[in-house]
Amino acid sequence: MKYLNRSYDGKVASDLVIVQSDVKTIQSDLIGIIGSDLTVILSNLVADVQSDLNVVLSNLVADIQSDVNSLASDIIATTNSDIVVIQSNLTVAKSDIVTVLSNITSFRSDIIATTDSDIVVLQSDLTKTRSDMLITHSDVKVVISDLTITKSDLAALMNATNRFALKSITYNGSVSYAAFTVTGCVAVKCIGYVTTALTNHADATSVGTATSVAGLVAATAGTAMQTVGQVWVDNAPSKFEVFPSGYSVIGNGEDIAVVGTANLAAGVVSLYLFYIPLSADGAVVAV
Repeated sequence: MKYLNRSYDGKVASDLVIVQSDVKTIQSDLIGIIGSDLTVILSNLVADVQSDLNVVLSNLVADIQSDVNSLASDIIATTNSDIVVIQSNLTVAKSDIVTVLSNITSFRSDIIATTDSDIVVLQSDLTKTRSDMLITHSDVKVVISDLTITKSDLAALMNATNRFALKSITYNGSVSYAAFTVTGCVAVKCIGYVTTALTNHADATSVGTATSVAGLVAATAGTAMQTVGQVWVDNAPSKFEVFPSGYSVIGNGEDIAVVGTANLAAGVVSLYLFYIPLSADGAVVAV
């Protein structure tokens, strides 16, 4: 038994030595393999990183170079006049800022210098202003009363703005009826209006001057003026006529009259004369 035990123990020890040797061999092989693989991996990694870095650096350098070139181009393109304009603008801006600061300082000084009595005076003035702005009913009535325009006021206004004169002619068998006196140089147009029918006779009547007896209204037979309300601007009066388009120019002293005859012994015509003064003293006045 002792022999067997020794024999077994020796065998185990021998096997252990072999196993130990194999383990060392395997360990050495693994270290060699792993070391070689790690070297390859590290080498490839370093190469990849170096390549990526080269690309990144190359792109970065290109971008920087492009930006620098663009900035240099803009700087080169800037002229002396541009610089002068910029300097001028900066000077103006500085001046404006100085003015604003001065105004602020002055305003601040005014506020600081304001006393309680000044505030009381200002409040009093504001109160008076508000009181002055209040309009009572009686004030409105006074204004309306002042604005009242009478019929005579309107007539005067119409005469002043439209240069208008009115004359009523009553036929009584005369050969001529004075209507308007003329002063200075004027442009005129005349419209007649039948308010009482004329004598039913073929004799004619007209409106004009000594130079042109029918220059303003054409000669018209009494038989054509038999209806009240007829408008007389030509030799065929009616209740609808076109307003005369043309003016006649008359000089100083060329007074306006109506031509009649002994056979036209009745009837009334109102003459409406519109005129424009051409000379400074130009005027037309009903006789």
